[in-house]
Amino acid sequence: MFLFIHRTLFVRVIVLIAYTLVFCQFTVAQEYAESQVKAVLVTQFIKNITWPQNKSSDTYSVIVPYDDEMHSALASLEGERIKGKPLNVSNTKDLQAMHTAHLVYLSNVDSRQKRRLLERLRGKGVLVVTENSDTRYNVMVDIVTQTTDETNRGRISFQINLAQHSLRRLDH
Repeated sequence: MFLFIHRTLFVRVIVLIAYTLVFCQFTVAQEYAESQVKAVLVTQFIKNITWPQNKSSDTYSVIVPYDDEMHSALASLEGERIKGKPLNVSNTKDLQAMHTAHLVYLSNVDSRQKRRLLERLRGKGVLVVTENSDTRYNVMVDIVTQTTDETNRGRISFQINLAQHSLRRLDH
């Protein structure tokens, strides 16, 4: 009798495990590169900004002049439609092209050059996104990466300078 109960219990456990393996879906957390997360943030910023009339076009133009990794991450989203318009990504360093862009992403650029570019883009209706900026002057959105303790993985957040949005003639 005791042996029969154990066999019955054993069979039930095996059937339960088999049922679980066959009918339950496994979910695996996917890891994303930091630049991919930032690229998605950029698309969310674009979705929530209204540009002045002189910025109306058939595409959303994004320029990433100094960061190849970030350019690649955004370029992987090129053609994605945001508010009905496709995303167009470039890595040009031409200031005139930056004036006509919707968004300029400034990272991996020294402080003096960043300040100069920020000053020249002021009032042009360009959303300027920086990374871990050392200045708040002329910065509209700053993506901040903080490395956590032992995992050495970053926590990404962002800061918005609302005063700069109105100075650059953008609505949010």
